[in-house]
Amino acid sequence: MIGTIFSVLLALFLYFTPPPFQLVLSPDMINITMIVVATAMLFALLLTYIGSYSPLLKAEYKLSSRLLEMFSHDRHVKFTTSSLIIFSLLTYVLAMTTLPGDVVDPTLVFCVWVVLFGFTLDRMRSLIGRILCYLNPFEVVEMFTSRAEISIREEHEVDLCHGIDGLAEISVKSVQVLSSSLSKHVIDELENITDKFLSTAKSIVFEIQDAQSKKAGITDRVNYTLSFIFQRLEMIFNSAVEVKNEPLCAHIITVMGKIIISATKYDITIASFPLHYLGKFSKHAMDNQMFDVGERASCTLLEVAKITVKLKFFLLAILIQILKKPFLLKTKHLL
Repeated sequence: MIGTIFSVLLALFLYFTPPPFQLVLSPDMINITMIVVATAMLFALLLTYIGSYSPLLKAEYKLSSRLLEMFSHDRHVKFTTSSLIIFSLLTYVLAMTTLPGDVVDPTLVFCVWVVLFGFTLDRMRSLIGRILCYLNPFEVVEMFTSRAEISIREEHEVDLCHGIDGLAEISVKSVQVLSSSLSKHVIDELENITDKFLSTAKSIVFEIQDAQSKKAGITDRVNYTLSFIFQRLEMIFNSAVEVKNEPLCAHIITVMGKIIISATKYDITIASFPLHYLGKFSKHAMDNQMFDVGERASCTLLEVAKITVKLKFFLLAILIQILKKPFLLKTKHLL
């Protein structure tokens, strides 16, 4: 924006300055300047891509194997790159074309080019900033989340699963390097995605099968997506158990409780699905001597029961089945 504003002010100055004070350049000098600027812009664009390739590869290795795929489909990057190339090509055409002075004012054309040059400089700065976002793990998480939310709105089931898969991979790798804050952020985003998906699924216009799901052979998008999310949460939970990260395991238990409530609001029949995974997570944690996680699961289930009762849903029978085995394991440990 700064480049555009400065270029507009400069163009106005050049166009409205009285002749005695006007900057006078020969047409040949102006054309050479334009060609040099266009060439420098293309060269800077090439250097930007070459210089960012290695850092992006490292980020892909540390975060998610879908990072470069997302970068290659980034509309912002495509638009910015296209703007820079079009500006350079247009500059070459203007510099090599002799415009009749009685038809087109050369000063006006040059002033318009100055404004476009300022806009292009802002696009270059925007491109560099966008590439730097791919090197920031939290920004990458936001990008994957945004991609998943767009897929929900546009009903692209396969793209949604790709976004969820990318988030899960980031979380698993962050657990392995003991980065709990990043992993918690990913888990929260997965919960938000699940809630938005179920909210969208309640819409009248929601289709059980979209074009992508039909092609992939998916007959029920809701059950398939929930299963996909729970499997990824299970991967994260198992990784956290391996490194004995109890706070993260407890956080996943809490998130599962929120998902249970969202699922219950959507359809009571699918509430047993997340409940099964919650009981599975609790048992796995207690088998690995993480009894605080088991206590968190019990408290979470009780809170879920209170909320669902207020919503006039009956989950007592399911809760008894889920609570029974962890409770017996816990009692046996205390004895």
